[in-house]
Amino acid sequence: MAMANSYWCKYEIDVATSYGKPILSVKPYNYTGNIPLFIQLADNQNGPSGFNTPAIIRKICNQLNYPIPVGL
Repeated sequence: MAMANSYWCKYEIDVATSYGKPILSVKPYNYTGNIPLFIQLADNQNGPSGFNTPAIIRKICNQLNYPIPVGL
């Protein structure tokens, strides 16, 4: 998926990095391939998250120093 749009993904990473934004990689649902190395290296949120809402919410809450909602 990312390889088909690697130029665009690299551009998005460069822009986010230049603004000092956090980069969270999310593995697409049912994706069994490897995440491209340039995305793995850009992820500054402790590695890719699975494509499920609780995992993504936990990472966002940790980044913002918010308490993780009960039940996640």
